[in-house]
Amino acid sequence: MPPLIIIRMPKPSAIDLPLREKLGCLPEPADYFSGLEAPSGTTVPRNVLCFQRTSGRDFVSQNQSFHHHHRHVLIANLGGSGNVFVDDEMVRFQQGEALLIRPFQFHHYVVPPKTPLGWLFITFELDPPFEGGQFHVEVAANSPAMRCLELFFDIYLAGRDGDGGSAEAAGFLLGAVLARIFLTSHPAGKLVQNPKNPRLFTRIREYVRANPAIKLDELSRKLGVSESTLRRQFRDAGGDHLGAYLIELKFHLALNDLRRRDLSLTEISFRAGYQSSQAFSRAFRARMGMPPREYRKRIAERHACFTAGGEGRVLGSVS
Repeated sequence: MPPLIIIRMPKPSAIDLPLREKLGCLPEPADYFSGLEAPSGTTVPRNVLCFQRTSGRDFVSQNQSFHHHHRHVLIANLGGSGNVFVDDEMVRFQQGEALLIRPFQFHHYVVPPKTPLGWLFITFELDPPFEGGQFHVEVAANSPAMRCLELFFDIYLAGRDGDGGSAEAAGFLLGAVLARIFLTSHPAGKLVQNPKNPRLFTRIREYVRANPAIKLDELSRKLGVSESTLRRQFRDAGGDHLGAYLIELKFHLALNDLRRRDLSLTEISFRAGYQSSQAFSRAFRARMGMPPREYRKRIAERHACFTAGGEGRVLGSVS
């Protein structure tokens, strides 16, 4: 029989608030990789962390324009709209929708700084990764999926305030949220490509993958345009600053390379466009808060724990 979980709910006044208003209870995380931890050995979402974005300016001020990491990212749009790029495609993200970004997917956000938002971010770890279903769906205000999300958030707030039982329950409830939203909800729409240059992002990524150390002048020659034209085409496609995108794309590829055992740290550094492993290590520590060797070790340990623990999955009830 599973252990009894006793949950201390937040005060009724907090529960009665609409979910968007409850976001005001969330402080800015001091560490984007540490949250509520479920017991070890369970196949439910763990190390769960919630935070909010209230305007497009938040993505710039918090250095959150580009992302690449080993965590799942669930975003519930409770207000405002913007563009979210996931790998090669652009999603027009509207109010009343949810988006799930899986581990190691390269993603970034293009939202005008003055745009008001009510975006709830829920990041977590899960082995094996959540698969199947849709990744961009509609979530109606009074739907069972939204009620499930609201219940999860109430439990999360209780766990954040120090209730250990709630920390465990939050993982189980988040599993139910994933199943309810992404396995049963309607797709929110098709991915969008820029009609003027529909494969620009894909072509850039293909060239960078083939030669991670490629420079901007060489990339523009490969694409048959001048540097200034390529920068303009990139902005027109919604990509903002091409130089920053290339730096982050190469860093993302380096993160994926760190999962490979056949590449040395020196090889990964050169593939990412750095002149030495020391320069890469400094940049990596500044970005990720740990040296690349430690990151590689942690990823290997997570994989070993999953392999040893079998392939069972508990995602919660969808009834």
